[in-house]
Amino acid sequence: MDKEKSNKKLNFELLRIISMIMILILHFNLYAGFLKMEKFNYIFSFLEHACIIAVNIYVLITGYFLIKSEISIKKILNLEMEVLFYSIILYMFTVLTRQHQFNIKEFILYFIPFITKKYWFFVAYIALYLIVPFLNIFVHSINRNQYKILLIIGTVLFSIIKTVYPSNNVLEANNGFSLIWFIYLYFLAGYIRMYYDN
Repeated sequence: MDKEKSNKKLNFELLRIISMIMILILHFNLYAGFLKMEKFNYIFSFLEHACIIAVNIYVLITGYFLIKSEISIKKILNLEMEVLFYSIILYMFTVLTRQHQFNIKEFILYFIPFITKKYWFFVAYIALYLIVPFLNIFVHSINRNQYKILLIIGTVLFSIIKTVYPSNNVLEANNGFSLIWFIYLYFLAGYIRMYYDN
């Protein structure tokens, strides 16, 4: 049984690594300008479409594990410090390589990436992390049928309607770049963990 659990954990870690590689490919495509190139554009476009699910995978893995876990403030602070560290290092690198001119106001903004939305994923992920204990209380207080109905409603509201009517911004999950979408994915992964774990 322990071997099975260990293998499952390794599988999820491998999936997380693949997801991170896909995210790197997305950023490489975007910032290197490959999507605007006419030559080999179909290759980069294919990579873009193949890798776009990476963030969803990452959030689903988070939901799968956190639905039955306690949230640690220490982990949130560590994550904040890591992002802060890399944020400042990257800014200083762009200044030293003369890609940016040093600006004290901009430099200060890099110290508060959560508030300034410097990194959309980090903002949405930390916000999700902060409300996870309350999401877990809610999920564990409803039965399986109610949970299933909740997921069906979420799928219709945030996926199907938006696909059929893209201009509908009342039920906005910001094309997957938002806390609302992360909550939906969290509930979806939680349902899988709670009822289909084997």
